[in-house]
Amino acid sequence: MAPKGEGVVEWTEALENAFITILLEKFTRTHTTYWKARDWEQMNKELEEQFPGTSLDANKLRQKLRRLRIQYTQFTELIAHTGVGWDETTNTVKANADVWDKFIKKNSSFKTFQNRGCKHYTSLKELFRSKTATGALRISSTDPPKSPETYARMEEEFLQAASSRGKEPINLEEGSGDSDDPRS
Repeated sequence: MAPKGEGVVEWTEALENAFITILLEKFTRTHTTYWKARDWEQMNKELEEQFPGTSLDANKLRQKLRRLRIQYTQFTELIAHTGVGWDETTNTVKANADVWDKFIKKNSSFKTFQNRGCKHYTSLKELFRSKTATGALRISSTDPPKSPETYARMEEEFLQAASSRGKEPINLEEGSGDSDDPRS
């Protein structure tokens, strides 16, 4: 694989897939995307072994990870927007022209999602989901002050959503039928 120019790497689909696979393996072991220099050097070594002739370094890998994180964050923002639909199987985004115009005006990089979606969204979601701000507890300087009760309710709703992800609520009241005890 020939570099684009001095020090510039052409990230082919195969190279990007291999990098994301290595990232996911590393993330599965460490549960973080903030690694030490020796971890980056090891990932670099793995990629250079898989793609002989490719000249990478830890800094280029960090930059690529940063670009993937930005891509994930932007795509997540897009598909969470009201009026935008995403078909995971075909990786296509459906939205009205005015919605696309709004996003593209905000940042021209959204245009890439219009025809191609986000190629590695499922893998990127696994990597970055816990590191992405949702704005659930945001407080704007233009909002009027809220009551302490409102802040308490917002925090409670936020904590409930975070702790109950994928869990089914159980009724612990006597006689509810939700007991694990085989005698009941």
